[in-house]
Amino acid sequence: MGQVKELLFNALHFELYNARHQIDHDEIVEAIRMISRARMITTYIGKSWDVLSTITVDGFNEFRNSLGQASGQLSFMYRHVEFILGNKSARLARAHSNIPHVWPKMKEALESPSLYDRIIALLARRGHAIDAQALQRDWSQPYAPNESVEKAWLHIYQAAKTDNVLYELGEALITLDDHISQYRWRHFTSVSRIIGHKPGTGGSAGVGWLRHVTEHRFFPELWSLRTSL
Repeated sequence: MGQVKELLFNALHFELYNARHQIDHDEIVEAIRMISRARMITTYIGKSWDVLSTITVDGFNEFRNSLGQASGQLSFMYRHVEFILGNKSARLARAHSNIPHVWPKMKEALESPSLYDRIIALLARRGHAIDAQALQRDWSQPYAPNESVEKAWLHIYQAAKTDNVLYELGEALITLDDHISQYRWRHFTSVSRIIGHKPGTGGSAGVGWLRHVTEHRFFPELWSLRTSL
């Protein structure tokens, strides 16, 4: 199942990478199509927990020691997905620095604008007043909410029509974010069921870490603007 998920994360990254390319060329409809496909791939990956959650506590304990320090955190394709969506971490990137065929692309991904960064630049090109610090920043840092970005999305959502491609783009993004959150929640509940509060095999805090990441939102302004509508 781990090998299958790695292939699917590869496919997910492929769609998000190409969606970013389409955004750079103002091909918003094409980008929406790719983001929608990415959402379906995410849903498919989430179904993997239907299989993995059948592992019982005693069954897992039979082979846990064989895993050593192996951990899902070492999935380099999952890390690429996180990075292109804006959840950057230099520390987690460096975990791949000793793998010659992985590290150059990982470093490039860490230091490159995310899909959301490119979409924020698109909003600015479409006439929305975006703060300079949201347009030019250290791309290796995780994205932080910005008031000017929320105001731009709020203005877009106040004209919520199917022929408003920026509104449709926003809805595609929040739907993707929603499905990734569902994947993470399944991860959290499945691991809780199998190992309880034991540390993760890779040295993480286990379910404590997983509970924390379930609260992460890749596109925070698209969630917070709902309060203002």
